[in-house]
Amino acid sequence: HTCKMAGTKWKSVTEYAAYLASVDQQLPAANLLARQLHSLRSPSTNTRFRLPLNCTVCWSNPTATCPVVLNLLPVLNEYFFYMGIKAFEVAPGRLALDASELRINFGNNLHIQATLLHCLLTRHRCVEVVEGLCFVLPRYLQLFCDALRSSVLRTLRLDKCWLTGTAVESIVAAIRDSEHIAELSWNECVITSGNLQAAEGAVAAYIANAKFLRILDVQDVLLLCKSVTLVKSLEKNVSIESLFISSSMLLDPGLIY
Repeated sequence: HTCKMAGTKWKSVTEYAAYLASVDQQLPAANLLARQLHSLRSPSTNTRFRLPLNCTVCWSNPTATCPVVLNLLPVLNEYFFYMGIKAFEVAPGRLALDASELRINFGNNLHIQATLLHCLLTRHRCVEVVEGLCFVLPRYLQLFCDALRSSVLRTLRLDKCWLTGTAVESIVAAIRDSEHIAELSWNECVITSGNLQAAEGAVAAYIANAKFLRILDVQDVLLLCKSVTLVKSLEKNVSIESLFISSSMLLDPGLIY
């Protein structure tokens, strides 16, 4: 699929900060956020660096990872450490975000980290895989959903996330029109509150209508607890090639489909 740079309206850090502040109320006011983004520093060395807001390399050359992001990976990971995730290159032109092996006491103020994550997903084509966001996703849900709408992610794994029914509906709405996501996993995802039936219906509708999804993992997830809902959505799907599902969903002990 042809990739186009997202968010061309963000021509400056100030404009970008104003946009983000309008998207997610968990973020500071636009003027404060802009000041913080203009004065980013490495947590370990206190060295200043620029927000990687504009990129042309990875959009024009899909086989190359953006050199700006590559050079910034160490400092980005210093920030992401506090979110429990890490960024790394899996192949030329392909970056992944995954859960860090370290577990620390996560702070309450992670808006700079969340903003850097949004910037990577929306401004750089080379970020293709995201997982391990179970600790930070619920806190900055609207920011993440906005990033999903503009990203070119190929793999989204929401394993072990604790989400409300409304959050599930928001995520599904954000990826509904994606022509890039080929793998989606809800493995061990827990719905903590809200309208379970509505969330289940949203996921089922997405599965039924997805045209580019190739791999679906819904093992050990109570979201699709009614077998008829899942089966009907799968019957309508024309793209899924690999399906991972627990036998408990189909009420047939001992079988994994």
